[in-house]
Amino acid sequence: MAFAVSLSVAQGSPLFAQGATTPAASPSAGVTLLDAGAAPRRALRYTFTKGASETISMRQQIMALPAQTIPAKLMNTKVDVTDGAANGDAEVRVELVRVDLDTVGANPMMVAQMRPALAPLNGVSMTYRIAPNGQVANLVFSANTPPEVQAAQALGSTEQLSVALPTEPVGVGARWKATRAVQQNGLTLQQEMEYTV
Repeated sequence: MAFAVSLSVAQGSPLFAQGATTPAASPSAGVTLLDAGAAPRRALRYTFTKGASETISMRQQIMALPAQTIPAKLMNTKVDVTDGAANGDAEVRVELVRVDLDTVGANPMMVAQMRPALAPLNGVSMTYRIAPNGQVANLVFSANTPPEVQAAQALGSTEQLSVALPTEPVGVGARWKATRAVQQNGLTLQQEMEYTV
């Protein structure tokens, strides 16, 4: 299973600002630098601002075999930086404000089957600690979180909460790969995500 993701580092974002801060003490686990990119290069690190808040909208399309159109999942998420530490770590709260399906062109019967499974996710929140290199720890779910969601996260998918950054300094055009094991339906899958600045 492989994903190719283009990472754009936005200047002036109130939540995550890219800067040349001191690298975190521990390296980014499972991150391999493929190309350092053009000079000048500098370390990519998250800089967090306590009290910052952003809303993120995502559309997730899943392809199935044999080829069939599965309705895309729509998620509106609110992300708040609730606290910061002297070492650059931050406490973050994420709330799934709205989870639904894109019904445009979708099979109504499939929508009717899938929607009940998504409904319990509305209003679910989680808190976690994130380091400047994107490493996530101390994940805690709200009491209204369905057990299957907690189980999935406990099996190692906390890396999806952030982009793991390389330890080495990088420049424009840099590429790196983040590798992790994902548990799904009793199977262990190797997932690779490739990022480009």
